[in-house]
Amino acid sequence: MKFEFVRKIKDKFKKERASCEDAKKTIVGTKEYDINIDNLQTIKDFKSKYWQDKDNSDYYYRTVEHSFFDAVSSKYFLKYIKPSDKVLDCGAGTGRLTVKIAEIAAEVTAQDISQAMLSHISNGGGGEANIKTVCCDARNIPFADNSFDVVTSCDFICHIIDWKAYLKESLRLVKKGGYLIFSAYNGDNFAKISKNRNMKEILEKMMYGSQYVVNQTKQELLEFAQDNHADLIKIQPYNLFAGTSLWCDKLSAQEIYQLRVLIGKTYEVPKFLELIKLFEERIVKDMDSDDCMHMIVVIKKK
Repeated sequence: MKFEFVRKIKDKFKKERASCEDAKKTIVGTKEYDINIDNLQTIKDFKSKYWQDKDNSDYYYRTVEHSFFDAVSSKYFLKYIKPSDKVLDCGAGTGRLTVKIAEIAAEVTAQDISQAMLSHISNGGGGEANIKTVCCDARNIPFADNSFDVVTSCDFICHIIDWKAYLKESLRLVKKGGYLIFSAYNGDNFAKISKNRNMKEILEKMMYGSQYVVNQTKQELLEFAQDNHADLIKIQPYNLFAGTSLWCDKLSAQEIYQLRVLIGKTYEVPKFLELIKLFEERIVKDMDSDDCMHMIVVIKKK
């Protein structure tokens, strides 16, 4: 039954993604000004429809990775959260980060465009009394200016092609001195590894169907902050082994992909996960950010 459920999801995804295949090829590896507006809208429509589907949201809830998130990446968000804070978690999905924030903050609002995703937060995925939900577009959130102390998003901005509009909306909502904290794909790392044939093939495989198309460089983030009365406080590299340029010259594309799969499985082994956690905390956090595909970005509103 489980495999039949997965097969149906994949068959549905395969049919739907055909409509945006040309758009995906246009987006990946291009600058914002190169994007054809018709293709851009196709991808937006595809993503919105995909995540609002109940079968897809159920599948995501069952399969989303928790081990590495709980042990490592969630800590980079939570260090900026205070007990008195009112927090907005954008693109909250099924509440993986929302629930963690609710353990610390006074109040957290989970925003998502999909009510199907948000339903998991109130139906067992995190029914804490200090969690609220709002179903809307992250670029047009129905709250007054300066409503929140912190705005977060985890594994979300990669889905927002017009990401600057989303970050501007987040800055509108956060108070002066408040933080935007979000995980993102590192554009400087993508630029480095896309020059290598093996890694370019892996990137295309990872992004097949246009699930992940957006990344930001350090320069783009600096310019955004400067243009919007904010400071880029930190770019924190993390999850080194899940995406790196360190071994792309030595392994084939297939070997790199197999290694990524194996590493994901090792995160389920408690003792190995503890070693990875120590490695991330003591070594990866001080590496050059462009050595990692993944980064946590912290922006502070002036």
